[in-house]
Amino acid sequence: MLSAASAPKMSNKFLGSAGFALLIMLLIHMTKTVDRNIMGVLFEPLKAEFAVSDTLLGLVAGAIFGVLHALASIVLGHLSDRMSRVKLLSTACVIWSGLTMVCGVVTSFWQLAFARAGVAMAEAGSAGTAVPLIAEMFPANRRSLATGIYFLGAPFGVLIGIGLGSWIAQHYGWRAAFFMAGLPGLLLGILLYFFVREPSRAVSECLQTASVKPAVNHAKQEGIYTSIKVLIANRPYLLLTLACALASIPATAFGTWGTSFLIRTHHLSLQHAGLLTGLIGIGGNALGTLFSGWLVDRLILRNRAWQVRIPMLGLLLATPMGMLYFLWPTDVLWNLGRLPVPTVMLFGVLFSFFTAWWIAPTYTAVSNLIGAERRGFAIALFGVAFTAVGMGLGPLLVGAVSDLLAPTSGADSLRYAMALIISSSLYAVWLMRLAIQPYQRALAEFTAD
Repeated sequence: MLSAASAPKMSNKFLGSAGFALLIMLLIHMTKTVDRNIMGVLFEPLKAEFAVSDTLLGLVAGAIFGVLHALASIVLGHLSDRMSRVKLLSTACVIWSGLTMVCGVVTSFWQLAFARAGVAMAEAGSAGTAVPLIAEMFPANRRSLATGIYFLGAPFGVLIGIGLGSWIAQHYGWRAAFFMAGLPGLLLGILLYFFVREPSRAVSECLQTASVKPAVNHAKQEGIYTSIKVLIANRPYLLLTLACALASIPATAFGTWGTSFLIRTHHLSLQHAGLLTGLIGIGGNALGTLFSGWLVDRLILRNRAWQVRIPMLGLLLATPMGMLYFLWPTDVLWNLGRLPVPTVMLFGVLFSFFTAWWIAPTYTAVSNLIGAERRGFAIALFGVAFTAVGMGLGPLLVGAVSDLLAPTSGADSLRYAMALIISSSLYAVWLMRLAIQPYQRALAEFTAD
């Protein structure tokens, strides 16, 4: 095991290539988001081409994709602790990108469905690889910002997938859109495989803090069930996982129903509502992700509890902003050309900004809690929990509550449903509060005396 004295020297060596690796992983995350969302942009031409129902389209793009992705994440996250994470991520990237391109040459809807199933499972290869690699390349006081930079790939990927994807489909057809969505990932996967080195997991523990106890890797002999039991027994990990699962419900519901809300309540066109919803995500979420990572990295130098306090604070500030967004009167702040911009857009950007504060810091907290020998599986299981709850419950709960309120609230049923769902973030705050002391105790036990 490397001594504590050698850790700073080794960290400098790591940081020489860490920036390049982070850039490649950011771009991979962006292409993954594009590949995941591109099918939604192409629903109308796909429906016309293959004569399928909306239900079947939603089933393939949503429920089936989510279930296969969650199951594969558990398996591949477990595998990432037993092999090179760089090789696993690069291989998965090449596979999901290649299958996205295959979607552009299918001749039946069922061929498309099988290709999308492959994309879902291959994309699970990023769940337990990228964030652990960041944890193993960056020291603790730079890790949250680095993780935040990585997660910028999601909002920019959504913007590219919706904006560029729809433009390509309109001018060159849906097959060209699939092909162009997959091509960058093929190149990035090859670039990652040949030009990014696998970090030493022994060295990564020296980057964790100034001095760390040697870790005996029993995880390689563990089965998946045993690994799950070990992680559930880790109280701060369990509390943070449950908290982020709850926090993802309003975040996912906001993204799913945001366009419909602007159409129904503020009477915007589909084009204008989609544009404003996308701008909320880029203007708020991207900035919030970066800012929270930067802020946490500075505050933890005083007290490591800020790793959890900042996500708590973000959710506390986001909750009233979200409620104001959905309940504010339907007045117009200004007209941007032909585009009427409602006053609620101010609250929407602030909600998106503050709600992003939980993403990078909590992923980093999990990386800090779990040793390198089990980190990949822990990150994958953590992501599965909030993806399954957020994607599975968020949009469904809003729809169910909206239908329940429709007889009495009419067209306003959606805005009231969203306001109710936004308040669920307060339960996440409570769980994070419970996690602070166990988190600090776990770090104290993890570090050497």
